[in-house]
Amino acid sequence: MTRDPVVAARNIVKERFPGAVCAFARSDCPKHEETPYSVLSIVVIMTRVQTAFRESLRVDQISMEVFVHDPESWDYLCLKKDRAKGDPSVAQIVAQGEPLLQGSAMAGEMQQRAKAVLAAGPEPLTAEQVQERRYQISVLMNELRAPHGHGEAMGSLSVLHETLADFYLRGRGLWSARGANIPQALKEADADFATRWRRVFTSAFMGDRSNLMRLVDEVLEPHGGFLFDGHVRHVPDGWKQQPVAG
Repeated sequence: MTRDPVVAARNIVKERFPGAVCAFARSDCPKHEETPYSVLSIVVIMTRVQTAFRESLRVDQISMEVFVHDPESWDYLCLKKDRAKGDPSVAQIVAQGEPLLQGSAMAGEMQQRAKAVLAAGPEPLTAEQVQERRYQISVLMNELRAPHGHGEAMGSLSVLHETLADFYLRGRGLWSARGANIPQALKEADADFATRWRRVFTSAFMGDRSNLMRLVDEVLEPHGGFLFDGHVRHVPDGWKQQPVAG
């Protein structure tokens, strides 16, 4: 990056959101590991917005994702939507990010609210969600036992990497992770397991899936193990369409 990203973020907030009551910035990687493609996430809290939104920007060779909310929409997103999904990303920006507006009376309050969200954790998985995840992972493993080709194997393995990580974390009552955030989330949950995870999936992507079954079984076993035979998923009643009157 050619500039201090926090300075650039502060300028963007002042220029584009002059009515902001507080704002926070957080990079997607440690400062010494930043690349030209690193993303700086910014949460801007306004007194009131008609509609909350996210905007992607490229300013001074810095990629930014800007989330604009008021306190009400932020609460709804973090306490309702993201807790249900197990996604802590927006709360993390506020809780762990750099405050951008000096003298903001609301900055400390918002950070405390965000830290409380993170400490509370995501909503527990329902019994139905556990069953569905077990089934999805079992189907992916069946595909990997005898794939029809390298492309199919890579596709199934890629989906398994994220689906299994999500289930491992959510099954422990922890916040989930996606994509590049998976290794760090697993390390924070269990460093030894994270090391084995990395070795097993590295080997699997290189063609050796001999240890993958044991890893998957380790994740599924506390929740009942592999699931395929006899699994039933009911369509919600709300999906029924009423017949059109003639």
